[in-house]
Amino acid sequence: MSDAYLGSPEEIRLDDLTNIHNPLEVDFVWPIAGIDYKIPAKGDKQLPRWSCRIIAKHLADKILQEQYKIADTNVDTPIRRKVLAEILVEEAAEKGIVISEEEAQESLENEQERASKLAQTEKDPNHPSKRKGRSKKLPPPTV
Repeated sequence: MSDAYLGSPEEIRLDDLTNIHNPLEVDFVWPIAGIDYKIPAKGDKQLPRWSCRIIAKHLADKILQEQYKIADTNVDTPIRRKVLAEILVEEAAEKGIVISEEEAQESLENEQERASKLAQTEKDPNHPSKRKGRSKKLPPPTV
């Protein structure tokens, strides 16, 4: 998750509540410490801030992977920050996080291009990352 949301390490407080929004058409359930937290479809739920951040990270991953077809969702990008801002609306407003549609679209295109290049690399058996062993034989160590 972006440092914009996490900030510096904070004390975990159960009385520090915020809302989390689920923009999906289906309920989203995520377990934390053996408890399933259910965020209703197109709905909000008030929970401790630290729980909201954990759930938001996983909800954002799901949205990025399924709706935007971004495979590597552990990268801090404008499109990821935009999705997180739609999930953690109050926190984004508190921190002044605003991502324009243009910036998000450019980020999405960059991520899709990066994924395409990675897929091509994985298919190419002659790519340097696919070579096994050393290219040169090293001399034996001297004693």
